[in-house]
Amino acid sequence: MATKEGRGEPWWGWRLLAGCFLMAALAGYNAFSEPWDWTADQCFFVFFVLMVTAVSVHYYYILMRGGLPAVKAKWAAVKAMPDPEAQRTRKGWAFWLGVICVVIFALLSDSDIRQFLWSKLHQLN
Repeated sequence: MATKEGRGEPWWGWRLLAGCFLMAALAGYNAFSEPWDWTADQCFFVFFVLMVTAVSVHYYYILMRGGLPAVKAKWAAVKAMPDPEAQRTRKGWAFWLGVICVVIFALLSDSDIRQFLWSKLHQLN
């Protein structure tokens, strides 16, 4: 992997993070610019908020149990991850989670499919 000299971090790391936050900001703006009807932007915004909340709660839990040194140790362990099998497993899960999210967002962005799913949901109640 291409890294900066002496830092061991990918050169694209902060650019990827900035791009993700830009996408989330645009989706948040678009999500609240129209009536709530579970459009793709609204689904992405809810997903983004849930994921940020989950990661924040995870690290808050680590902070409360072991303090700042525990958070630093967890972050270092995640960045190091020496086991190639763990890396493959994590990348595999991340890939399939991304595919599932894209498919769900694509399905929910079509109003006919949304209406069909809502009608089936209401029939169950």
